[in-house]
Amino acid sequence: MKTRSFLLAAGIVLAMAFTSVSAEVSNTDIPLNTNQKTSVYLHPVRLITGFVENAFPFMFYLTGEFPFNERYALIVDPFLMTKKSTYTTARDYNEVFAIFAIGSGIGIRRFVNGNADGFYLQLIPNISYWEKTDHWEDWIGIGQDGKAEYEDKAGDASAINVDVLGYIGYSIKYSKISLFFDIGIGYGFTHYLSRSGDYYSNDPFSSEEKILKVGDQNGLSIDINIGVGIPLL
Repeated sequence: MKTRSFLLAAGIVLAMAFTSVSAEVSNTDIPLNTNQKTSVYLHPVRLITGFVENAFPFMFYLTGEFPFNERYALIVDPFLMTKKSTYTTARDYNEVFAIFAIGSGIGIRRFVNGNADGFYLQLIPNISYWEKTDHWEDWIGIGQDGKAEYEDKAGDASAINVDVLGYIGYSIKYSKISLFFDIGIGYGFTHYLSRSGDYYSNDPFSSEEKILKVGDQNGLSIDINIGVGIPLL
């Protein structure tokens, strides 16, 4: 019941945010610029760092920009993130950690100069689902036989995140390629669907803030993006 209530509240937040900015767009008298095209952006830094072994999760991230006119554009940014690693530390042995996350945001980008490029402000609510599994052997001491003794631990969890972020960024558009950079800050909410008793004791991704919209606690959410895209339509 709590999960349904949370999903309902999250849906209402997303719908209200989108409705409010869409209403503002519909009330503007800026003519549609037919030269502005829909663009799809890749995030190369996130894609490349995902191939660094045992360092960062693999993240496939897209941003779609769908112009209403020269000042406003609809933004959709789906992502998929995966990671599986095996660790051995001084205390923990044979740790197997895996994470999977999928989600998307939808919001509005407002270009300051009214020319569909340059500086812009952006508001995007985002909703995502993630799950983590973390199994390891925890060192508990030296046994009577002189050998190290370990206890099996499991820190598994799954949850839904809802983040609402405001961004400031800059966009450069050419005939064949488009670029943008932005930084966003906002607040993120986490609602757990399941969580094991040892979840927080060994979780390498547990933090007080969400970075790149990834995190497991309510609090500050920070996002940084570099996008390289092509115009389609």
